Order: sequence, then C-alpha cells, then structure tokens
Amino acid sequence: MNEEIRNKFNELKQKDGFKKIEERINQLIKIGKTDVKDIFNSEAFQEMFDQVSLLLGKEVKPTLLMIGKTGVGKSSVLNALFSNGTVGETKFDIGVTPTTRDFDRRLLHSDKCDIVAVDAPGFADPTSEANIDGMTYEDKLIEYAKTNEAHMALLVLKCDDRALEPECKFLNKWFAEEKLRDFPIIVVVNQIDKMQPVESWKPESLNLDNPIKKKEKNIRTYIDYVFSLKEFQPLCESGRIVPFAAPAQEIDEEDDYEPRAPFNVKILKNKIYELLPVAAKTLYARAAKMLDEEGNRIVNYYAMGAGAAVVANPLPGSDFISISAIQVAMTIHLGRLYRVELSKQAALTLLTPVLTSFGGRLAAQSLVLLIPGLKNWVGAPLAFGITMTVGKAVNAVLASGKRELTVEDVKREAAKFSEADFKKMFEEQTK
Repeated sequence: MNEEIRNKFNELKQKDGFKKIEERINQLIKIGKTDVKDIFNSEAFQEMFDQVSLLLGKEVKPTLLMIGKTGVGKSSVLNALFSNGTVGETKFDIGVTPTTRDFDRRLLHSDKCDIVAVDAPGFADPTSEANIDGMTYEDKLIEYAKTNEAHMALLVLKCDDRALEPECKFLNKWFAEEKLRDFPIIVVVNQIDKMQPVESWKPESLNLDNPIKKKEKNIRTYIDYVFSLKEFQPLCESGRIVPFAAPAQEIDEEDDYEPRAPFNVKILKNKIYELLPVAAKTLYARAAKMLDEEGNRIVNYYAMGAGAAVVANPLPGSDFISISAIQVAMTIHLGRLYRVELSKQAALTLLTPVLTSFGGRLAAQSLVLLIPGLKNWVGAPLAFGITMTVGKAVNAVLASGKRELTVEDVKREAAKFSEADFKKMFEEQTK
C-alpha cells in the first residue's frame, strides 16, 4: 500500500496546481505565518483529497460465505458475532429446515446493512437438490467463491460430528483451486457446550489445553480428531480452527434461568477482522462492535500514509497539502466508524485551527522538508506523528460518545502529545 501511495502522490504533485501550492506555502514560511485556509479551498487540495479518499478510505460491505451441514448452527454463529449478547436477539434467521435450494444472500439487518452473509444449502442434506444448475454443491460453492466478491468463508462443524467426509471432499476441491489457496477460511467447531456429558455449562473455567473434566476431554478429543484429518491441516497450522459456543437464544430452565454463555466469540471476531481486506474492516468492526481496534487501525493506517507521502514528494513545500488531505480523509473515516457523518468542509473547519495550533511544529516541519538529505529522516516521522496525534485526538473524542466534535475537545486531546512522542510513535511503527 505504501508503494501505491507514493506512486499516486508522485503523479499528483507533478501537476501545475501543486507547484502553485508549493510557492504559496514557501511564502507563508518566509513571513512566519501558518494561516493556510486559502490553500484548503484550492482545486489542487480538492483533487488530492479525492485521490486520498479513493486510495485510503474505500469501503466495501464485508461478505462472509457460510459453509456447513444443515443444523450445525451457522445462523447462531452469525448472531453471536453481531448481536449485543441479549437473550432472544437475532439478526439472522435460525432454523434447521432449509429455506432455499440456491445461494441466499442475507443482509445483516441494520440501518447501514453492514454485513452480507451468503448462506447455501447444507452439506449432505438429504432434502436438498443433488445439484444446482447442473453442478454439484461443492463445485457451485467453489465457483461462487471464485467469481463473486466474498471476502472469506466460515466452515462450521458441529462438535461430535465425525462424519466429515463431505467437508473433507469439499476442502480437497477448494485447495486444488489455485485462486482459492489464499482465500481466507476459518473452521468453527460449533456447539461445544452440547458435548456430552450434559452438565452445567461454565465456559469461564473451561480448560481445553489441559483438560481434566470429562466434558473438557471429550471436546479436546474431537478437536484433535479434526486436527488429524489431512484436509484440515493447512487450517490447523495457520490457527484457523476455533472451538466455539454461541450464546443461548432463549433462557434454558436447566441452567437455572441463566442465559447460556458463549465461548470464543471475541477470538473468532478477531480472526475474521485480521483476515478481512482493509476495505472491508471498518463496516465489519462497526457491526461486530470492535470500535477500539478499528479506530486505532484507521489512525495508524493514515499516519503511515502521511509518512509515505512525504517520502514520495518531489515538491517539498506541498507536503503540507498532501498531509492535510490525508488528515481530513482520516477524520471523515473515523466519523463513519462511529456513525458520525462529516463533510470535507466540516472536517476542515475542525482541523484547521487544531493544525495551526501546532504552530512552530508545522513551520519547522515545512522548513525541514526544504533541506536536502533531511527530508526522509525527519520529515516522515513528523508527518507520521502529527497525523497520528490528530487521529488519536479525534478518535478519543468520538470514542467518548460525543457526536458533536468541537475544536476545543480535539485540541485538548492533541495537547497530550509532544514532538518526542511523534518520533517515538514513528520509530515503533517502522522497526
């Protein structure tokens, strides 16, 4: 991505508009002023902002391909990932009766429809058609994965099911396709809470690494069985087999009227998040309530982009505009994460006084970038640090629950960082 950023900025900054911006910034530096409001209204800034938004801020709906036999709990897994954990709350239909004979795209029901789950007829389902459009189920599923915009697959198993021939057959075909060898797939060993013997379910004390209780030993034995199957080896070696229990969707009287607790929901959420492409992370994190993780990633992502922009820049004085465009795009992106809609003008109105409050830091940065040989050593860390500071400040205000961003709030958060912090953050990210 950094190479792509550098190439894009190199292309943009060869244009006449950016040469004029360079001249204007150099004039401001000479007279010791940092008021750059007129620059933000330029066509060159608008073009830079549009390109940065397209390059760094592109978002797509994450699409999860759900694979497994009927009755393994695919809908329960999805509900566990995207619900609030409230008993009775469902976002995907639950049931063991197949409702379609073809692939069923289901949107997670929210005001933004953040998640697309693609369900399909279950493996070895005697009630489903033997083929779909003249193709076997496995071939149809593989064709879908190859030709559609699914981002990853969840293969759901029911804990205690040893008749895994259909799954093994499918994985053989899957990994035989060169295009799918790097396609992310996670195996979810579901319903471990229902493993024999039936007893009170206490996931907080469950020990699968060193099992002692009979239930723990039975779960561990089944997981080891899955590990032993050669078709599952690539997923086992990459840590993509996750024992799992979804929370109960209704109160179970046998559990003393307590909701049945989940197991490994957070771990599965994190694995999916890590494997999704960058463009799909924000909407997934918003739906999965992973705001802290995604807020930090967004800030770091744009800060690294600012550093790359400085390294790429053939026109030193115009670094300021590329960095500012990145910071505006970052602020808007953070707003979307927290469902706060910000226009470019609103973000500029917010950030301009914050950036100019850095005063000497901004002036020093621009002067340093004019000195041959120092740019990549000093300019990139400062660009990274200032962008990181602005991002952390905006993220902190949004994470606090405020939906009306004020200059004072962002300034207060930004003031917590020094220039030494800038360089330290950059060094940590570039080790």
